[in-house]
Amino acid sequence: VDPLAVEVAQSLAVEDSRFQIIHRPFGEIATAVAEPIAGVLLDTGVSTPQLEDTSRGFSYKSKKDGPLDLRMDQSVGMPASAWVKT
Repeated sequence: VDPLAVEVAQSLAVEDSRFQIIHRPFGEIATAVAEPIAGVLLDTGVSTPQLEDTSRGFSYKSKKDGPLDLRMDQSVGMPASAWVKT
């Protein structure tokens, strides 16, 4: 899970009372939502900010070198640069 995406969603929830972030795996949606809802927004992919921020390790477009990381949550697991060396 991308901590930056969660942070953005939390700020949206503060601005709009119709929005609520439930930070859980998709497979737990039935237990996470106990009341009828009007809709669901799922974050299922890579975003432009992730690709453009060279420190995230996803970018291949930037003229600046960044680390090869490829993790959504950089606090979990090993970066791709370490993995390819094993």
